[in-house]
Amino acid sequence: MVAPSGGRPPLLGHGEPPWGILDGTHPEVAMSEDEPAALEENRAIRDSVHEHAVHLRRRIRSLAGEIAVSEDTLARVLEDAARLRPHAAGRLREAAHQARLYAEQERHVSEYGWPLEDPPTTTT
Repeated sequence: MVAPSGGRPPLLGHGEPPWGILDGTHPEVAMSEDEPAALEENRAIRDSVHEHAVHLRRRIRSLAGEIAVSEDTLARVLEDAARLRPHAAGRLREAAHQARLYAEQERHVSEYGWPLEDPPTTTT
């Protein structure tokens, strides 16, 4: 990438810094003797943060799967309760439906790592 005349190079996509700023190869950036050590420290910190973020994403996906199983269990219990309590059957079946919708959303997070774009509708 060539910098526009008389200025810094433009930002890359998604707010990335101009070339050479982070590694000290930018022509306008002069590195002092202690900067290579600071760059290495920054890389180590970045790598550590990245590893932690990956761990947290895996944990979130795992928990989402566990929540989906719990919501499915709750829906079955509510359906059973609806059969035993006919006077509250409508309310209990609606709650079971809501639990199944939530379980579907959580299963999506568990499988793909992000929520559904268009969550299931709540109408029965």
